[in-house]
Amino acid sequence: MSGEFKNRIEALDLDEATKQKVLNVIEEAGFDFPCLLCSSNSTCENFQWYLKWFNK
Repeated sequence: MSGEFKNRIEALDLDEATKQKVLNVIEEAGFDFPCLLCSSNSTCENFQWYLKWFNK
């Protein structure tokens, strides 16, 4: 995972195991994002938010 979520979680200075657990939860949520199935991704503000935070 890369993106803003990862940057901010790494800044929390958590131990490696906890950091990985948090990143895994966020990564799993990202794959469940409904906008991934939408055809208007190129013009959608919600999808732009998704790209910023998940860097997909």
